[in-house]
Parts: sequence; structure tokens; C-alpha cells
Amino acid sequence: MSDKSFHYKFGLFVAICGVLLLLFRIVIQDFSVLGILSPIFISIGGLLLMRGKPEESEKSPSMSSRSS
Repeated sequence: MSDKSFHYKFGLFVAICGVLLLLFRIVIQDFSVLGILSPIFISIGGLLLMRGKPEESEKSPSMSSRSS
């Protein structure tokens, strides 16, 4: 995992925290729709952060071959 970027690691951390918060809200605290939706949205945000931006080599050839 040392070759992963900070963006990926932070996204993974946020996603795991969201899942743990969801379990905490379901098991320990009172069950409510808002109490369940907020950790789910935090986890989705973490997953989106994990995706990150494409590397330079992954961009389409048409974008990199354009001259200014």
C-alpha cells in the first residue's frame, strides 16, 4: 500500500470511519433516518475520494496530443 497516493489513503480512512460510525449509530444510539444517512454519505464521500484523479498516463490520447 506504500505506492498508493495520499488521496487514496485518506479516502480509505474516511470510508472506514463512516462504516464504523454507522455501526455505532445502529448498535449504540437511537435508530433514526438522519442518524443512519449521515454515516452512509460519509462513507460514499470516502469512496469517491479513493477513486482520485486519473494518472497522466491514463488520460485519453486526444487530450494529450493537442497543441496550444
